[in-house]
Amino acid sequence: MTKRIKRLPDFDLTLQIKNGEYIKTPRDYQRNWLLNRSMNEFAHDVIALDSLAQKFVKGSVVQGMEDRTQAHLDDMEIMEDWQIPVMKAMAKEVSGQGGHILEVGFGRGIGSDLIQQCGVDRHTIIECNDSIVARFNDWVAQYPDRDISIEHGLWQDVLPNLGSFDGIFFHTYPLKESDYVEQIANSVTFAEHFFEHAANHLKPGGPLLI
Repeated sequence: MTKRIKRLPDFDLTLQIKNGEYIKTPRDYQRNWLLNRSMNEFAHDVIALDSLAQKFVKGSVVQGMEDRTQAHLDDMEIMEDWQIPVMKAMAKEVSGQGGHILEVGFGRGIGSDLIQQCGVDRHTIIECNDSIVARFNDWVAQYPDRDISIEHGLWQDVLPNLGSFDGIFFHTYPLKESDYVEQIANSVTFAEHFFEHAANHLKPGGPLLI
């Protein structure tokens, strides 16, 4: 049995290897080097997590979260106002090269307005929620001379049938509890599950904004 202990001011790490054949190297010093390296790396990860934890906000309870695919949401449930300056910067970045922009998630239409203000050539939006599609139908009337279209459905179902885009703006949210667990709790970032799909539909050099 091999045991390693690393003591730091705020925590201790203990690694106990019960199988003598596990991580077996030709020489003992090689094994020691690997084990010590892993302990040091994990200690740095824990320290980084402590710093990250201090930036968390309380948020809301997600246990038992109802399916929001077709939920009727008010403005603040869709997107809070403090996000608007962030959306403005992201819309400017994704539209910087012009061309055909894909926006995944219409929401309140704020991102769509901001993209239109950048003067893109073509604008495709994917939205699954029926009530929000109705918002889009009202919104798009103010842009009668623009090339704007909507694809009604889940992006997972709609995107494979679409072509390539000069920029992609992805701003959706988990639709149900299982999505939250898979796409947020068990992922590096919420959009991780979208990266592969974006790569298949984004022209070389095009911006992806998440």
